[in-house]
Amino acid sequence: YYTKSRRDVSQSPFVVMREKPVPSEPSSSSTDITASRKFKKEAETLGLTSVEEQICGPIQDLLGISIQNNLVSDIPSSNGGGVLYGMIKFHASGREDMDVRMLIRSDSPTCHGRPFCVQIIDALTPIVSRKQLQGLVETINNEKLGSFTMASMESRVGKENGRFSSGAICYGQNPMGVGISPDAFRPVPAAVFSGLQKDTESKTKHYGCYCWSKNELPGVDDLTNFIFSNTTFPFPIQQRTPFRVLHRRTNSIRERNILHARATKIDDHHFRLELSTQAGTYVKEYVHGDFGRTMPSVSSLMGCKTNLLKLDCEGIEIPTEREEES
Repeated sequence: YYTKSRRDVSQSPFVVMREKPVPSEPSSSSTDITASRKFKKEAETLGLTSVEEQICGPIQDLLGISIQNNLVSDIPSSNGGGVLYGMIKFHASGREDMDVRMLIRSDSPTCHGRPFCVQIIDALTPIVSRKQLQGLVETINNEKLGSFTMASMESRVGKENGRFSSGAICYGQNPMGVGISPDAFRPVPAAVFSGLQKDTESKTKHYGCYCWSKNELPGVDDLTNFIFSNTTFPFPIQQRTPFRVLHRRTNSIRERNILHARATKIDDHHFRLELSTQAGTYVKEYVHGDFGRTMPSVSSLMGCKTNLLKLDCEGIEIPTEREEES
């Protein structure tokens, strides 16, 4: 399992293509300075780093493998034209957006970080020993195994901006924000890879949401009852494919369940919302409604415009049979 305590770290390298102007001499036959301007597409990596790089990098260094598939070597070879074998692949059970932290609730022993496995193909070094595994955990987490304490994690992650506070924790002290579970990092059979993507909807995910309300929040002690007064948990919601991902996913309607919710007032226009949902729920859209594409939403229940300012995934609960395989 991994955790991610930064909002500028993606799960895998986040590469986008940008059009950038190419310097060129202006055409003498045109008075329009933009007529002769040319553009070319260049790859740009967003974010500080990625979970994949932080985890796979130390493994690559230890086993002497390449992250590039079929990288052609300059050294002549009779077996395959100088192909340098050795590849590492990062697989995770789902993914969070780059601006979403992946944490764990400290008060729930059944919550985990996000399950993942690393697939290593044709490594130059045989399977690692237990001591080497411990060394990898310490390198990735930037922390000696004996110094792993719950209290230090709570003080480090519990408060982000003085307003959105949480008891959620993370693994390790890596300044890049990525950590892995010391207890669950071990060699696993190939079946785990396929198991990561199975029964995804049976998982339960817990979230901490820092929300804004256009209308002033009432001065009531029980904000949860005010928002969800006519709601019995669990309850279903209908979600159309969100606008933000519509360019790459089919426009469809799917039903997901909100299992539990609790709202706490921060000030007149801000509140913290703790949610437990069926995996696959678009939480951002559940809060603001996505122009009516998610119904019901927190916005429709409150009868005013709402928005989600910051989001944390605060743990994933996995069915017992899947948990044993992970």
